[in-house]
Amino acid sequence: MRMFLFFFTFLFSLACHEANDSMNGDMEMEFDENVFAEVPATMQAANQQTAKVDAPSQKLIKTGFLEFQCPDIEKTYARIKVLLPDYGAYVESEDQSRGSSRISYVVDLRVPAASYDSLYRALTGLDVLFDSKRSSIEDVTDRYYDLASRIKNKKELENRYLELLQKAVLIKDMLEIEDKLNEIRTEIEQLEGQFTYLSHRVSHSSLHLVFYQVLPRSFEAPERLGFGLRVWNGINAGWQGFLTFVVGIARIWPFLLLIGMGYYVYRKARSARKKGE
Repeated sequence: MRMFLFFFTFLFSLACHEANDSMNGDMEMEFDENVFAEVPATMQAANQQTAKVDAPSQKLIKTGFLEFQCPDIEKTYARIKVLLPDYGAYVESEDQSRGSSRISYVVDLRVPAASYDSLYRALTGLDVLFDSKRSSIEDVTDRYYDLASRIKNKKELENRYLELLQKAVLIKDMLEIEDKLNEIRTEIEQLEGQFTYLSHRVSHSSLHLVFYQVLPRSFEAPERLGFGLRVWNGINAGWQGFLTFVVGIARIWPFLLLIGMGYYVYRKARSARKKGE
C-alpha cells in the first residue's frame, strides 16, 4: 500500500512539473511577442525585417543664362544645334533680329535635368567672347510634395462625396453633393496643372542664350548726279518755288486788297487837299 501511494505521488508530481513547464513556455512566448510589438525598430532583434520608408527625393529647378559675341553667328548656331542631340536637349523658342550694326539670336533651350551641367559646360567651352554667364538652382521640394499631397487629399475627398452621392435619396442632397463635387474637381484640375508645370520644370532644365555678331561699318559716298539731271532738278525746284509763292499770295489776297484800297483813299484825299489850297 505504501509503495502504491509513493508511486502515485511520484507520477502526480511528474505530471504537474511537465504542465508547469508547458504553461511557462506558452506564457513566455506570448509575452515575447507582445513586448516585441511595442519595442522601437532600433531596439528589435537584428534578424527582424522592418519596413523602410524612403525619404522624399529633392526636387530642383536649374536655369542658366549665357550671353556672348561670335565672329560668325550662323556657324555658331549650327554648332550649338549639333551639340543638342547628344544631351537630349531641344530648342523651345528662337528669335532673330538684325540691325544696322549687329545680328542677334535669342534662343531658349530645354534639357533633361541630368544632362544640364554637361550641356552648360559644353556651351561655355565654345570659342566665343562671353559677356555674361549665370547658372542657378531653385529647391522646390516642399512645394512639389505639398502639391502632390493636396491632390491626393482632394481626390480622397472626391471619392467620399461620390459615396455620399450613391447613398443620397433626396434630390436636394444630390444637388448639393454634385455642386461640391464640381468645386472639388475644379480645384483638382488647377492643382494638377500646377503640378504638371512644376514637374516639367524639374525634369527639364532651361538655358537662355543671347548671342550676336557685330557687323562692320560701311561708308558709301553719295552717288554724284549728271549735269543734265542737275539742271532739270534746278528748273523743277524753281517752278515749285514759284508755285509756292503764288499759293502764298493767294492766301493773303484780302490783306493786299485792303492795303490797295487804303492807298487809293489816301491818294484821293491828298489830291483834294492840294486843289483846295
